[in-house]
Amino acid sequence: MRLYQRLFICIFVIFTFLLAGSEAGLLQASETFEPDPSRCDQDLHCVRIEQSAIEQGRINFTGHEHYILTPDSPIDSPPDLDDTRWEVSESMWVNNSDIPEKWKGERWLLVYLDVDESMRGETIALQGFTLGAARFWLNGDLIYENGVPSANPEIYDRGSVRTWQPVKLSYAPVQYLMVHHGNPESEFLRRSMWGIGINLWFNDLKNSRNLQIEQHRFFSAIQWGVSSFCILFGLLHLFLWLYNRRLVFNLWFSIVCFLYAGTTWIQQQFFFYEDFRQMIQLQYLMQGMITVGFGFLGLFLYSVIRASPPLYFKIFFGLVVVTALFHVLILNINFIALSLGLAMGILLIAIAIRVLRSDIESVWLLATGVLIYIGSIFTSVGFEITGTYVSGTGLSVHHLPYLGFGIAIVTMSLFQSRHIASLNLNLTRRLDEVKKLSEQNLDQERSLREAAVQTARLETENERKTAELEQARTLQLSLLPASIPDLDGYRMHAAMQTATEVGGDYYDVVHPPRGGLIWALGDATGHGAEAGFLAAMTKTLVQSISPELACDDALRKMSAELRKVGLKNKFMCLGLLHINGNRIEWCSAGIPPVLIYRRESGSVELLESKGMPLGHALNFPYRTAATTLHKGDVVFAATDGLMEQMNPEREQYGLERITQTLAGLTFDSPEACIRQFLSEAKSWKKELPQQDDITLICIERTL
Repeated sequence: MRLYQRLFICIFVIFTFLLAGSEAGLLQASETFEPDPSRCDQDLHCVRIEQSAIEQGRINFTGHEHYILTPDSPIDSPPDLDDTRWEVSESMWVNNSDIPEKWKGERWLLVYLDVDESMRGETIALQGFTLGAARFWLNGDLIYENGVPSANPEIYDRGSVRTWQPVKLSYAPVQYLMVHHGNPESEFLRRSMWGIGINLWFNDLKNSRNLQIEQHRFFSAIQWGVSSFCILFGLLHLFLWLYNRRLVFNLWFSIVCFLYAGTTWIQQQFFFYEDFRQMIQLQYLMQGMITVGFGFLGLFLYSVIRASPPLYFKIFFGLVVVTALFHVLILNINFIALSLGLAMGILLIAIAIRVLRSDIESVWLLATGVLIYIGSIFTSVGFEITGTYVSGTGLSVHHLPYLGFGIAIVTMSLFQSRHIASLNLNLTRRLDEVKKLSEQNLDQERSLREAAVQTARLETENERKTAELEQARTLQLSLLPASIPDLDGYRMHAAMQTATEVGGDYYDVVHPPRGGLIWALGDATGHGAEAGFLAAMTKTLVQSISPELACDDALRKMSAELRKVGLKNKFMCLGLLHINGNRIEWCSAGIPPVLIYRRESGSVELLESKGMPLGHALNFPYRTAATTLHKGDVVFAATDGLMEQMNPEREQYGLERITQTLAGLTFDSPEACIRQFLSEAKSWKKELPQQDDITLICIERTL
C-alpha cells in the first residue's frame, strides 16, 4: 500500500470518529431538552394526547392551567425547562383583574404533553386563537411563526388571530410545547375589555380542515339567514307605516329590524377576520347599534300605547346616540358605552312593564317579546364578560339574541295581525250600523206619511240619521289618498265632489314594483253604506293586487274576490291607468273612456277599454288599451257622474260636451282643468241636486 493511500485511510478514520463524536454530543445536547418520562405521572398540568380524544374532537388547552414565564426583560430563545421563574397560570386572561402587574407585553407558555403510544410519531393539527403574535416550539424545535412577538412596538409584528399548523410528534412519551407570546397593545385590549393571551388546541389533521369549512358555512348561513330575515321584516313594517303614517310604531320597529340585521352581520364577521383590531372595531360598532336599537325599541313601545316619550328619555336617547358615535370613531370609551347600554336596557325594561299595565288589547305580546329580547342580550353579554362560554350542537351563548329577537318579531307580527283584524272588525261594524240606520230611515219616512202626529219625533230622528250619514261620507273620503305623489315628467291632480247621498266613487294611487304609477278610478253601483263598503273593499284589493299583476289580470282577480263576498246586485266599476315613462295603459271594467288632448294638433282622442263591472262575471276577457304621450298632452278621466249629470230639461251632459270642453280649455294646470269641469257641471244642472258622485283625474305630460 502506498503512502498517500495510508494517509487517506487515516484521515477518513479520524473524520469518522469526529463525526460520531459530534453526533453523540448533539444527541446528548438534545436529550437535555427531553422531559422526564415519568413527569406526567404526578403532574396535573400535563395534557393527554391520545387517539380516541383526537377522533372524537379537538383537545383544548383552554380552561387548563399551564406553566407561564413572564420575564422582566425580553427573552428571544426558549428558556430552560427547569427555570425557577415558571409559574402555573392560564394561557388566556379573560378579565383585566387576572392580568399580573409584572406583565410587560411578553410571556412564555410551557405545555407538557403526555403522548399515548398510538400517537407517537403522528402528525396532527395545532390550532390557536392568538391576540398578538406568537412563535411555537415543539421539543425545542421552532415549528411555526405567527408574527413577531415582542413587548417593543418597533420590533412587534402582529400575527393572524387564527392559527392552523400541522406538527409531527416525536416518539418520546412526554413532550413539550413552548410558545413565545407577545403583544405591546395590551392597554388597547384592556380598554376594549377583551382577553389577553392565546388559546391552543390539537385536532385531527384532516377533520380540522373539514370542521373549518363546516363552521364557515354555518356562520355564513346564520349571517345571511338572520340578516335577510330581519331586513324582510323591516321592509314589511316600513311599508305598513308608509301605507298608514298614523301607525308610527311600524316605522320604529322597522328601524330596530334594520339595526339588528346589521348587528347580526357584524357579529358573524368576527369569524372571518384575521386582525383582532378590526374585530374590536366591529365589536364597538355592534355595541353602538344594539344600544341605539334599544332607544328605538323605547320609541316603539311609547308609540304603541300612544304616549309621548318623556323629556328625560329623549335626552338620554340623544346621549346614547352621541356616545355610540364616539365609541365607534374614537375607540376608547368602551366602559362608558357599555354602562349607557346597560342603563338604556334597564330603562327599556321599565317601559315594557308600563306597557304591560296598559289597557290596550293584546299589548302584552309586545312587552313580553321585548323583555325576552333584552334578557337574551344581557345574558349573552354577561357570559361574554365573565368569560363563560356555553355551547352545544354548533350554537353558543352568542346566538341567544337571535332567539330573543326572533320571538320579538313573532310577537310584533301577532300584535299587528290582531290590530289589523280589530280595525277591520270595527269598520265592518260601523258599516253595518250605517246600513241598519239607512233601513230605519226608510221605515220612518213611511211612518211620517201614515201618522202626522209623529212628525216632530221623526224630524229629530232624521237629524240624527243625517249626522250618521255624514260620518259614512267621512269614511268614504278617508279612503282617498292624502296627497298626490310626484312623478317625473308629469303634473297630476284629482278631485271628488260627492252627491247628496253617500256614493261609491273612489280613486287611489299605487306604486308598482315594475315602475311608474297606477291610478285607480272606481264607482260602486248604488249609494249608501253598501257602496261605501264596496269601495273600501276595492281599495284593499287595489293596494294588494294591482302592484303585482298586469292591469287586465288584476281586474280579473279582483272581480273574482268580490264575487266571493256575495253582495247581491252590487258591482264595482273600476279602471286602472298605468303610467310608465311616456307610455300609458288603460284597462276598464265599466268606467267611461279616457280622453287624451293632443297639444300639438289640438285634437281629443278616446282611449277606450270596455268591460263588465267587477263582481259581475268570472274570467271576463278585459282588454288593455295603450298609447304614447308627448310633451303637453293631457289625460282626462272621469266617472259617469259627470257624463250623466242632468239639467232641468232632463238632458245629460254627455261625452261629446266633455270632449268639446277639454278641447276648448286654455290649459294652465291639472288643478285649473278640474275646476273648470266642476264649474261647467254646476252651471249645467242649475238648481237641480247632484245625482251622483263626480270624480275627475287630470294628468299633464311635461317632458
